[in-house]
Amino acid sequence: MRRFRYSLDHLLSLRLHAEREAEMAMAQVIARRDAVERRRRELETERQRPIARELDGTVDLSFELVRGRYLDRIEFALKSTREDLGRLERELSSARDTYNERRRAREVLERLKQVREVEHYRGERRRADAELNDIIGSRAARERAEGAL
Repeated sequence: MRRFRYSLDHLLSLRLHAEREAEMAMAQVIARRDAVERRRRELETERQRPIARELDGTVDLSFELVRGRYLDRIEFALKSTREDLGRLERELSSARDTYNERRRAREVLERLKQVREVEHYRGERRRADAELNDIIGSRAARERAEGAL
């Protein structure tokens, strides 16, 4: 019985490689998004942390000014990280679409390979059965011919 050889194996390996690259690219975007999300949570925590300074019940205006600027910087950083998160979510969606497209392309070739392999071995079994039937038939004919003599 002949061994099955898939003529599109090279293309299948290229598609598998492309799928792995897309998967790695998606993982990199996820890692960047997670880092930005951690930073956003840190800023949220920092913004909610109480900052107080009391001096004998009086208000220190310079401290309040500095505190206000600090909170403004946190708000600006939060806004920036939210924008980054939005951009990274869009990038992740695109990377996920690319990965899914490449995965489907590979799976199509793998299913075709499975079908072709089944067809190949089914044909090989038919040929082997036909050869066996020929051998059995010629043996029976020989025995009949010898019995007729």
